[in-house]
Amino acid sequence: MMKEIPTVDVALRPEMGKLLNQAKNEVKDLIDEKRMELKLKASEVSPDFDCSVPGILPTGGGLHPITQMCYDLNDTFRSMGFEVFEEDEITSEMYAFDKLNFPPNHPARESMDTYWLEGHDSGSTNEKLCLRPHLTGGSVRYMQTHKPPYRFVYPGRVYRNETTDAHHERAFFQYEALIVDKDITFTSGKVMIKSILSKVFGTDVPVRMRSGFFPFVEPGFEIDMQCQVCGGKGCSVCKHVGWIEVMPGGSPHPNVLRAAGLDPDEYTGFYVNIGLDRLVMMRYGVDDVRLFHSADLRFLKQLDRGNLDTRRETMKLSLSWIRDYVNIPEDADLKKLAYDLTMSTVEVEDVEYLAERFENMIVGVIEKIEPHPNADRLRVCKVNIGSDEIKDIVCGGINLEEGMRVAVSCPGAVVRWHGEGEPVVIKILNFAELSHSV
Repeated sequence: MMKEIPTVDVALRPEMGKLLNQAKNEVKDLIDEKRMELKLKASEVSPDFDCSVPGILPTGGGLHPITQMCYDLNDTFRSMGFEVFEEDEITSEMYAFDKLNFPPNHPARESMDTYWLEGHDSGSTNEKLCLRPHLTGGSVRYMQTHKPPYRFVYPGRVYRNETTDAHHERAFFQYEALIVDKDITFTSGKVMIKSILSKVFGTDVPVRMRSGFFPFVEPGFEIDMQCQVCGGKGCSVCKHVGWIEVMPGGSPHPNVLRAAGLDPDEYTGFYVNIGLDRLVMMRYGVDDVRLFHSADLRFLKQLDRGNLDTRRETMKLSLSWIRDYVNIPEDADLKKLAYDLTMSTVEVEDVEYLAERFENMIVGVIEKIEPHPNADRLRVCKVNIGSDEIKDIVCGGINLEEGMRVAVSCPGAVVRWHGEGEPVVIKILNFAELSHSV
């Protein structure tokens, strides 16, 4: 409206200007009234709270590292013509054990290993329900409802009633891959394993395959990869052997193929079941699987966008540098300053008082250097530490000169020998103490 006044008739301009100024003042009064109302409400929470300060936008989230790993593998297998298959986490005894060639008395069927659902833990094999202890039963169900050949992967969470430690969790993730076709060779399986690991780690990873027994494969293998935490040198993660088991594998057992409605004389295949959690541990060099399931944001933020190398950087700023740009009183409360900066600009994680490190440390001037009377490699430096106070300091430095300014650690100062080792406190020893220590 103010911009339009020059276009109005000259006789009407004074009256229009008066009305516009009146409206402007009314709007200003309403804004001031609302601002005061907000300040009064804020004071009920905290006297220091200023609701007029712009808020802090929430940080952007990201995929959990296990989810990111699953997506990466999905992309890899889709590029090789595989289908991604998923189903419910509840299964029956029939598909968890019976159709996978588990004998009736196998210990995995017991409640000490498998979580059976209350009220559904008895009856026939198809009525007895449990949380799936593995994914292989779902693979059988997939083959029953689809026509061969098969190339699919099956990611998901599984459950085991076992003791948790750095390498085991009761609820964890598996990633199953299965090829079933005519004339599938062992080489096909080896290529599949190498493709998985090269995708995950971006490089060729040494792999070894050991003979192993599993009811649902024949022959079966324990597939190990070189430990990526220690580079094969041995650490607590790999139990100091340089290798870590990441997946079982092998050819589907003839009884499993029959359960899926296939003729084992006509079809064969290759199967792997990846411990996804362990693979993620290797990818990021983490030595405790429980960290991934702890919901600890301090840990997860380090794995920003699934890349440990993009962890959040910390910038340290000196108060003197900030004072070059902002007028800060000398007696300012630094904790409150950190709070105000966090609320108005950027997050301040901590305040560090560097001066405390240099307590009892001063700058002195070497006035004279004399040879030590009892040692060829030592010298006695007469150092002025202020107020014309001269101290004799024994030193072995050969680069000292008279007139040089030096840092002097007085009794009570905490130092490290050449900046290394455990901190020690500087103190004065009398001759009795010195002779005793020698």
